[in-house]
Amino acid sequence: MHGQLDVDPDQETMLPAHVLVVHQDSSSKLYGYAARDGRTIKAGFEDAEPFRDGYAVVKFKGAWGVIDTTGGFALEAKYAQVMPPVDGSTVAFQSGSPDPCVIKIRSQVKCLPYAEYWLAWKQQLRASAVPDKELILRILEMNADPLSRQKEIITLEDTYVLMDEVRAKATRQLLGN
Repeated sequence: MHGQLDVDPDQETMLPAHVLVVHQDSSSKLYGYAARDGRTIKAGFEDAEPFRDGYAVVKFKGAWGVIDTTGGFALEAKYAQVMPPVDGSTVAFQSGSPDPCVIKIRSQVKCLPYAEYWLAWKQQLRASAVPDKELILRILEMNADPLSRQKEIITLEDTYVLMDEVRAKATRQLLGN
């Protein structure tokens, strides 16, 4: 059995009892999840992101995947990068490929050329209510590397709440949903 999970007291008391929070096992240094109501997902991940829409992005055996709130894999850990799930969908990149896979979790995976994904994403951004969208596009277009650009998009999604909606709509458009 692993050591005790380290708990941030501030985070622990501010969230509802059922919310699973990322914790690092003090002895193994692996990540798991715990909720104040006693539910846990055993620490077994090299890295772990917070749950979002019932899913969390985790790194397992050197690759990224997505788990659900039971700790089971909803998307196999086999990707070099996985975007945080939004509205039951995500975007993932396979190792060595700049081309994304747009994924409806548990049902549909469609890998396509990055240019096609980027075009759909730009179209959805321009149609959105996100402020400064033309400035955002100019900044993103300065980075020609698709993986680096996606990391910048993740950073922007953390800043602009409406950016999640842009990716979700682009993914639905590409999956035909």
